[in-house]
Amino acid sequence: MQLRSRIILLFSLSVAAVLLVFSTSVYVSFALFRKHEFRDRLRAQAYAVAALFFDADEMDLNRFQYTDKNRLPDIRDETIQVYDKELRLIYSNVTHPPELSDVFLNTIRARHDGYLVRADAEFLGISYPYHGQEYRVVLSAYDHYGFSKLNYLAEALGFAWVICASAAALLSWYFARSALRPLHKMADQAERISGRNLNLRLPPRERSDELGQLTVTFNHMLDRLEEAFRAQRDFVAHASHEIRTPLSLLNSQIEIALLKDRTSDEYRQALEQMHQDVRGLTSLTNSLLTLTKVSAEAISVPFTMVEIDDLLWQTRHELVQKHPEYSVSMTFGEIAERDAPSTVQGNEALLRSAFLNLMENACKYSADHRCHLFLRADRVLEVRVQDHGIGIPTNDLAHLFKPFFRASNAQPAARGHGIGLALVQKIIDLHGGSIAVNSTLGQGTTFTVLLPLADVAVVMAEGEE
Repeated sequence: MQLRSRIILLFSLSVAAVLLVFSTSVYVSFALFRKHEFRDRLRAQAYAVAALFFDADEMDLNRFQYTDKNRLPDIRDETIQVYDKELRLIYSNVTHPPELSDVFLNTIRARHDGYLVRADAEFLGISYPYHGQEYRVVLSAYDHYGFSKLNYLAEALGFAWVICASAAALLSWYFARSALRPLHKMADQAERISGRNLNLRLPPRERSDELGQLTVTFNHMLDRLEEAFRAQRDFVAHASHEIRTPLSLLNSQIEIALLKDRTSDEYRQALEQMHQDVRGLTSLTNSLLTLTKVSAEAISVPFTMVEIDDLLWQTRHELVQKHPEYSVSMTFGEIAERDAPSTVQGNEALLRSAFLNLMENACKYSADHRCHLFLRADRVLEVRVQDHGIGIPTNDLAHLFKPFFRASNAQPAARGHGIGLALVQKIIDLHGGSIAVNSTLGQGTTFTVLLPLADVAVVMAEGEE
């Protein structure tokens, strides 16, 4: 069901329900009023009849019957019944009076009043004392006038309900159509936007209403999509270029090696160069896969409790084994007094990859291949990786964490692909942390990583398990 149809249906049903409740309330209120009003009329008539019947001593029964028949009736087709204390009928103005139970007559005596409703009439009885005796005077009649007004009211309310409900349906259709017309225009305009023309935007609305906010939000989403598409195209272009370069080198080396017969040493030298290029290509491919995995599957990465001080020692040992010429020193600063002073909740493999990348870059771009690590844990865990290398130009700092970006002075200093720092930032962001860089050209660079410390209670619970 379309939104417009749902709005029309819900609004029409709501108005119809409100009108139905209102009409029912009016009808019930008038029905109760008719009942009470007719009951009061019967009671007044009963006392009038009793006074006329008992208090007129000089009037005999025949004269009373004549007076009763010829007086102007306040109630149409009334029936009068008078009972003595023994519940014997001593007078009735009709030949075949309706039968009344002793229970009803005794109720009149006990309460001095009684009311009974039947399908064809309503009965009102009173207890009337006369000369030390208790008599029951019962009047019954059908409220023709009251029920005729009640039926007319029911017909009028029913007709008014149908008219108002129909008018509400028409008005809801008109207002829903008017209110949703801008949405239909927005949908038509959005249909024309595709991956080929992401630069198109919805025209802004003059009114700052909900639809105006929706237009602004949709345009902002298109801005992000356009930026994401542009980043994806740039990523694919850079990745293709970075992969094509070592492949071209491999192809050239193979072609040169096959041009003529060579000695075993020359073939070995060519194969070693090819092996180095293949290792570089493998490293690039692994970095691309890791970057893609961290970006696309951040939600599914499993987290455990990781002790950063032990992780840094292991990472340092791994780096020195891989590059014996590298040297990494470590200093521990203030450590908060807690049961798990340097424990974070994260993925150990990803964190090791991030810190290994920072250490390797620091040593790679330093003339002495040295770097220094500083660890401090207070409210957050802080890790600083410092080197005294070539530094980074100020203009390049803003683009340092973009994929495939390399500082202008990095290419002649060492080989690389510009993926490492982008991967580091993704990993740190995944762990709810932050990374900052401070560099002075020709003096060195310092990377500062901040990570949230793990909850001590969670750490202790996992330790007990």
